[in-house]
Amino acid sequence: GVALSFFSCSLKDSSTKHPHMDLETLKKPLRGVLHNSRRILHKLRIPIRIHGVWILSHELRSETILRKIFNRLYEIDEISEILPRLQEDDVVLELGAAIGVVTCAMAKKVRKGKVLAFEPNFVIAELCERHLRLNSVDNVELRRSVLGLVEGTTKFYVAPDYWSSSLTKSADLNEIECKVERLESTLSYLRPSVVVMDIEGGEYELLNSDHFLQCNSIKQIFIEFHPVREIELQLEQIEGRMKGFSSSVPFKAMLHMLQEGKQPTVVFTRL
Repeated sequence: GVALSFFSCSLKDSSTKHPHMDLETLKKPLRGVLHNSRRILHKLRIPIRIHGVWILSHELRSETILRKIFNRLYEIDEISEILPRLQEDDVVLELGAAIGVVTCAMAKKVRKGKVLAFEPNFVIAELCERHLRLNSVDNVELRRSVLGLVEGTTKFYVAPDYWSSSLTKSADLNEIECKVERLESTLSYLRPSVVVMDIEGGEYELLNSDHFLQCNSIKQIFIEFHPVREIELQLEQIEGRMKGFSSSVPFKAMLHMLQEGKQPTVVFTRL
């Protein structure tokens, strides 16, 4: 950290001496060095740090996801939206914990609160558990299941790039069976103040119920939306359901982004 601070100061001095060179241009070589250093640690099977969270990148096989990690872009939208808004006593319900980067970052922020996280992919959930231990967070409960409107079991489809795994049937993906816990019961038991949702299209069914609106302990809901069929109709229904919340992104803008294939992170705040 000291070395990087010194390097940063040197860059500022250099930009002063050479006014035709802007600071961002001078920082580019440093970004390359840091990227390569993370790759070296990865190959040596040494934990690397991203967003203040230590992770075992060598346990991952997806080059697409690893590139995001090495460039510090992994979950950057969620992290930048969620962390500044959390209070230390918040109770967080997280749907789609994945490897636990956002989970660990939130747990460190809500030291007097707790996080209940759900991740149905057994292999990724095991890595998430290891990351919880590696980062010494003890205020997280991880459940290897999904939340739904009806209790039971369901099929879950696992993709090589695990962040594309979902409940949507696909002949190209590995099929596993997972437990479904009732959303209504979980909200009643946990009384969360914050909900975080990144479930690859599964958000629409849950949001089109009345459960979030009726759970008056919820102050904020953070959702990464995903393109699905009949997206305009889906958003119209959600807009009607979420009248008791303000949205950080207007629904028309959200629709436009989703139609372009983007995945906007949206914050709903109770009015």
